[in-house]
Amino acid sequence: MTPSDSLEAGPDGQSPLFKLSGELRNRIYRLLLLPEPGGVIDITAQGVEEPSILLSCHEVRNEAISIFYAENDFVIHVTDYDSSPLMEFGQHVRKREKQHSHFYGPMTAVCQTANITPNWANLLLWCQRNHRNEVTETDWFPSDAPAGSSQSRLIVGGMFQIVHEMSGLPWENVERLLKGQRRILFGIDKRWEAEGSGPG
Repeated sequence: MTPSDSLEAGPDGQSPLFKLSGELRNRIYRLLLLPEPGGVIDITAQGVEEPSILLSCHEVRNEAISIFYAENDFVIHVTDYDSSPLMEFGQHVRKREKQHSHFYGPMTAVCQTANITPNWANLLLWCQRNHRNEVTETDWFPSDAPAGSSQSRLIVGGMFQIVHEMSGLPWENVERLLKGQRRILFGIDKRWEAEGSGPG
């Protein structure tokens, strides 16, 4: 029997799945929605592909969607400091929150920024999106971030911390401090001198 077979209504109009206890249904959902230990769900510029079980019927989606989002580890791939995938995934999650009253968002979502190329325009926009709460640092702050020399990682990590600490101040004030950090980055890696072209 396939998962779709188990969702077909029986003679009484009820799917056999919903004759099971909630605890058993959750065990089935976890078998279908969670990868092997250590596995992650990759998020790219194209977003996240939801498993077909979540598209099978409204009742199953309501019961199982939070298991998929809250119990999986998501890795968001960022290139050239372009935070667009983070922002779009955040919008995707907030949309799900509005659609499902019992929805719980990702508990673990980190950025994978290996071999990233310095891009000041993208980095500054990423900080601005943090400041606007379009990309929430609690959920999206890159744990390995950003890639490059250890000195660059420290400086850029400090920039995100500046944004966090100055969240209540106008962006213009925050931006002035961040631009001061750029001179330090340029001293570490000359590629930071270029403005960059921004996302996409």
